[in-house]
Amino acid sequence: MILQVLQQIVIYLTWVRWQVEFSQGAKLTRAYLGSASLEGAKLEGANLAGADLRNANLQWSDLENADLGYADLRGANLRGAKLTRAYLGSASLESANLSAKQEEDACCSDCG
Repeated sequence: MILQVLQQIVIYLTWVRWQVEFSQGAKLTRAYLGSASLEGAKLEGANLAGADLRNANLQWSDLENADLGYADLRGANLRGAKLTRAYLGSASLESANLSAKQEEDACCSDCG
């Protein structure tokens, strides 16, 4: 019983450490994250320069001050992502979803 509790504590502390590392600017230079689900991830200040993020789900993620220079974001879902002061120089953005609103919010005035 005590061993199980200790294992749960270790798992929780590992998760907390992972969250803190991402929030303090993870170094993911040239990382392969294609098709990764990073929805809502806290990647503020992360170094994603040259990362392969093709078709990744970055919806509602915090990428403020992140370095996405030369990153491959083709087909990535960045809907609602916070990109304030993010560097996107030479990034590939073909077919990336950069909309700010959810599709149901973007309805035209003629909708019933």
